[in-house]
Amino acid sequence: MRYRKLGLTGLTVSEVGFGTIPVLKGSVPVLPDYYNLSDAQALSVMEHARSLGCNLYDTAIVPEYGDAELKLGKFAALAGRDRIIISDKARFYDGNEMYRAVETSCENLGTWADIYFVHQVDFDSQDQVFAKGGALDALTELKARGLIRHTGIASHYYDILLRAAADSRVDVLQGSGNVLERGMLDRIEKEPLFRSKGLLINKVYAAGLLPAFFPWKCWWTRCCPTLCPAPSSASEPQNRPTLPWGFVKRPRTAVPLFIRCCLSWKNIIFPFPATAARGACALTARRSTRCSASISTIFWGRNTGRCGS
Repeated sequence: MRYRKLGLTGLTVSEVGFGTIPVLKGSVPVLPDYYNLSDAQALSVMEHARSLGCNLYDTAIVPEYGDAELKLGKFAALAGRDRIIISDKARFYDGNEMYRAVETSCENLGTWADIYFVHQVDFDSQDQVFAKGGALDALTELKARGLIRHTGIASHYYDILLRAAADSRVDVLQGSGNVLERGMLDRIEKEPLFRSKGLLINKVYAAGLLPAFFPWKCWWTRCCPTLCPAPSSASEPQNRPTLPWGFVKRPRTAVPLFIRCCLSWKNIIFPFPATAARGACALTARRSTRCSASISTIFWGRNTGRCGS
């Protein structure tokens, strides 16, 4: 695992983060029914991620992510609070509502949140969020109290992230992007305002859909055709010990090939497949499409101003 400084926060985060949607248990209509882990299963999965070097765990307030926030709190106590970084969020835009939400989250976690985001800010809510007495002011006050360490804005819209990047109250941004939806990432790279902010990228697998659209051979030939010419048989990739990173251990697995494809694109740091609901790592063919929660980090170098430097 490699680590990076997250903007100017002083936090050193793993390039690969852990999104906690796959460990939740609760009624979340948009999720498949296999997201139903017990506490013991969830703690085991999160510990396995930590054993691989992951130290960044992203969640949301109950019930937005089911009981994932409660499970992450138990894991923080088990693993040692100072050994992990907790990113949390809530979809409240009024200052009073956000204030209460953060206090509730801290009770659920049994500890502070290193980063707390106003979640899914859109064009209808942005003025309320950024206004005096809005959610961002509440996070700033909570930061001063020590309930959270850093403030954040999470949005699917570039213009809102740009507004947040220009706001001195904001420490970290969270946006979306992947190899087929790079518009936001390309624009962020060109805009100097983002270089003083930490940036987390989610949806690197488009909620798990991207790997499912293509057979493994398609990914194989499109990822790095010069390094990895199309194999003549399904078994041939297993006999290629010189392949970089050692990802291709199961030739019919779309996910490792997709990772390599992402790595071949300019400025993608590392896409993270969240661990599968009933296993330790979502790198098997039968679970390759279950990577619905994902997060990775992009670090803007202070001196070079280059993404990922």
